[in-house]
Amino acid sequence: FSLQVKKVVFSEEWTEERKRRQRLRWNIWTCLFWSVCFVYGGFCELYICLFIANVTGADAASWLQSMGVTLLEDLLLKSFLTAIMLATVATLVLCCKPHLTHKIKSKWIKDEDVKE
Repeated sequence: FSLQVKKVVFSEEWTEERKRRQRLRWNIWTCLFWSVCFVYGGFCELYICLFIANVTGADAASWLQSMGVTLLEDLLLKSFLTAIMLATVATLVLCCKPHLTHKIKSKWIKDEDVKE
């Protein structure tokens, strides 16, 4: 993602031409980043299609099934379990140390943020 990072450029004076060149440079890097991503994704899809085309039907079905299970575990199950664990730990910490509740509220919630 280092291609997509737009670095802050400091200058005492910004002319319209200089602004235009800087925006153009950022746009070129963004287009380059997305082009590389699409080409990489295309090669990955081609590799998978070539793999599936060169194995038996049973092997292809087994591979697709294991890929589906892996994606399900990684995208849904692990995220769900992590959220439950973090919520449980946060709840236990706040129950065991109630003075932290006031400290957290005073640090993160301002009086004007509270709706009456």
